[in-house]
Amino acid sequence: MTISTANALSLLETVYPNKAELEQVVTKLIDVVRSQYQLRLKHYDQELASMERQYQMDTPTFYRKFEAGELGDRDEYFDWAGLFELREDLLVRMGALDSVS
Repeated sequence: MTISTANALSLLETVYPNKAELEQVVTKLIDVVRSQYQLRLKHYDQELASMERQYQMDTPTFYRKFEAGELGDRDEYFDWAGLFELREDLLVRMGALDSVS
């Protein structure tokens, strides 16, 4: 049987006898996700720093030029841009987690 996350959380709120304990469990889960995101962010930052050293350009400048079509279409540029976009998306997710704690 498959249950959606929203339904699972709703069910737990209904059946879990101790609301304070349930809140602790959910808070702990959020902390685990936050830790995973921090590790991923560190990895992304290391990879971006490597690209910046290789091409002697900071990532925001690179991304602006790449999006404007000023740099060409080297595979490495697409990797760099994709990594930057993943990092930006991760920061949005981390911000959402921070807003609930």
